[in-house]
Amino acid sequence: AEYIETRILPMGFDSQFRAAVSADTFVSYANQNQDLPFERFLEGIADAGRRGPKEASSILYDIIPDPSPQEIIGLTYCLSIAAQVFVKPMVNKTVVANMLEHTSQACEPLVRSLTEACEGKGLTKEVFVRWADHTAPMLYSTLSTFV
Repeated sequence: AEYIETRILPMGFDSQFRAAVSADTFVSYANQNQDLPFERFLEGIADAGRRGPKEASSILYDIIPDPSPQEIIGLTYCLSIAAQVFVKPMVNKTVVANMLEHTSQACEPLVRSLTEACEGKGLTKEVFVRWADHTAPMLYSTLSTFV
């Protein structure tokens, strides 16, 4: 797990991920506005996979504050690599390092497409969720597979 945290995922991912999945407003409603952090966290984890692609894509967007297309697509790429390493902990770290070294090249077509979807404006959550739903419908699964 330390290798994944220090070598694969972006710096600060753990706290940003926790904040993103804990931001579910449904939990406040369901718990009659009581602050129940653990319940909020569990509900957010459920949103990451069980509630469907739009909710998971929304969490992906929230993990990085004000993300650029490069950052959010790079995050999904790193999540997919991290999930592989979780499943196969004895993975060849040289291969992983090589994959990470070529992140920009591997992600370039998706970054270009998402940048075009922004139409010259900054990336918003609505644009990202709509783009992911229509253009890369399985992109959200990088988060649910990681979780």
